[in-house]
Amino acid sequence: MDDRLQNAPVGVLVASPDGTLTTLNEVAQSLIDSPDDATGSPLAEIFPRSVEDSLLVAFEDDSVTETSFQEYYPDLERWLDVSVTATDEDVTVYLQDVTQQKGYEQSIEQLRTERKRTAVIEDVLSEILAELVGATSREEIAETICRSLGDADIYVTAGLKGRERDRESR
Repeated sequence: MDDRLQNAPVGVLVASPDGTLTTLNEVAQSLIDSPDDATGSPLAEIFPRSVEDSLLVAFEDDSVTETSFQEYYPDLERWLDVSVTATDEDVTVYLQDVTQQKGYEQSIEQLRTERKRTAVIEDVLSEILAELVGATSREEIAETICRSLGDADIYVTAGLKGRERDRESR
């Protein structure tokens, strides 16, 4: 491996077309928690497993499939962005840790979901308040709230329970 790849800020593995590791840089070794003596080992033995095993699938056929993907590696507890490029002599695999980016994406998606849910609740409350303006009795208020909440998709059931005073204790 030339010095530029050895010192690259991304992980670089070089393997033979049959999937035998010929060399890797320190970043790759760190990203996949590879042992120091991994050179000469099959990728299937040193590269961690993911749900899809896309890297190993790329090496299954007679010719290596060039591909790029992002996958979660449970043993490493991280997401890796993986790119596979092939020549006649060898296959280069580039690795980059994208765990933090995936965390940001998941946080943004959770915030979007929460915002949508909040908007639905705000709409339901606005409708209820608009209907309550004309209510004249406690029963009418209770009926309006139960009907409005019952019609909303976000609630399974709605009900009000009145408080009964214990007349005997007074």
